Amino acid sequence: MIALNEEEFIGRALRAVKPYVDEMVVVDGGSTDRTFEIAERAGAKVYRSKWRHDFARQRNVSLRHATGDWILQMDPDESYTKPFLKNLRTWVSNTSGIDAFAFVEKHYIDGKLSTTTKQIKLFKRGIRFKGEVHEKPVGYELLAVPSRAYLQHWKTSARQKRQSEYYMRFAEHRRRVGEGRADSRHGALKGRADKIP
Repeated sequence: MIALNEEEFIGRALRAVKPYVDEMVVVDGGSTDRTFEIAERAGAKVYRSKWRHDFARQRNVSLRHATGDWILQMDPDESYTKPFLKNLRTWVSNTSGIDAFAFVEKHYIDGKLSTTTKQIKLFKRGIRFKGEVHEKPVGYELLAVPSRAYLQHWKTSARQKRQSEYYMRFAEHRRRVGEGRADSRHGALKGRADKIP
């Protein structure tokens, strides 16, 4: 998990998965709230890595700290259903050569279902993320999509608005970099994020 100022969500998320996993790894991007403390109290191994406006980089930092053969990639504002969690051991024990699983993710805004997507959330060690924004796991060979398991992603309208504004600023910054009118080190974005969108 990667996090930045997620004290509202992170404790609940970690406590929910703790009985079903061997370890929990959190990479904190420089939180100024109680995120780090709450994650440690929930039993996670927490590491610091300054947020540099690059989702894949941050996730890959978290993967370097994980020691298990399989990785369950989770965000602080996500939750998993009991059937999902109870099937984790079955999925990672498969002998079919499957090295990644994608699941239906139901996105809620202010408690109302907004959209449904499919996301790769469970994969074998050695797979990495690519993409500064909307990062995706790469390097897997055989993907499976269990039919009855899903997860939920919870946002408020304020959080969704902040996320959309961040992505718009990021896209504009990348355009300016491409035109040679901005520094590629995200100087225009520094100081703009108090949470990872």
